[in-house]
Amino acid sequence: MQCAYNFAQPTSFKSSPQVSLPRQNVTPQNTKKTVSSLSNLLLLGFFGIFTVVGVIAFLDSQFPQHQQSSTSYNQPTNITYSNTSSPEYSSQPDTSTQGSEPQSYQIVSQAFTLKAGEFRYYKFTIPKSSGSGLVSGNFIASGGADDIYVVIINETGFTNFKSGNDYKAYYTSGKVTTDDIEINLASGTYYIVFSNAYSILTPKAVNADINVEY
Repeated sequence: MQCAYNFAQPTSFKSSPQVSLPRQNVTPQNTKKTVSSLSNLLLLGFFGIFTVVGVIAFLDSQFPQHQQSSTSYNQPTNITYSNTSSPEYSSQPDTSTQGSEPQSYQIVSQAFTLKAGEFRYYKFTIPKSSGSGLVSGNFIASGGADDIYVVIINETGFTNFKSGNDYKAYYTSGKVTTDDIEINLASGTYYIVFSNAYSILTPKAVNADINVEY
């Protein structure tokens, strides 16, 4: 009232306009990294599985072969071979009807399955009185690479065979699908062995029909 200032006119103020910022959707970086890591792991896992299966199948069909011996069947050859155990199948002749006539009997005449890495053997004897005998017949395998390994060995050879040591074979097929057998053997006890030890994955179906005559 004393300074003569006109209080009747209020002072006006200009307020600054409010700026509205657009709202952004922000995806946490950790979530993106987790999803990316899981995708990479799944891809690596599938790739690893297919790679292992492919390698096993390749090895199963391409495992190194033993070459079939060109030596006479009467002269045994040295071969290194190892295998797993298998039950014994023994075939022996009926001696009650033996006489001067030639005798013969079947060593094996059946179909059977060999698991991967397994072998099966059949034991047979050629009597001393006969002097010698003729082993003849055939076999055929199927499954996987359609091949097995067949040998005929004596008692000593079979002992070494089971132990994985060197042994002498009077017949060796090599790694084959099928073969015909016709060899002369001196009197004694022998084993014919059907082996699927080359396979690391697939079983083999075998059909064998082999006999001995003396």
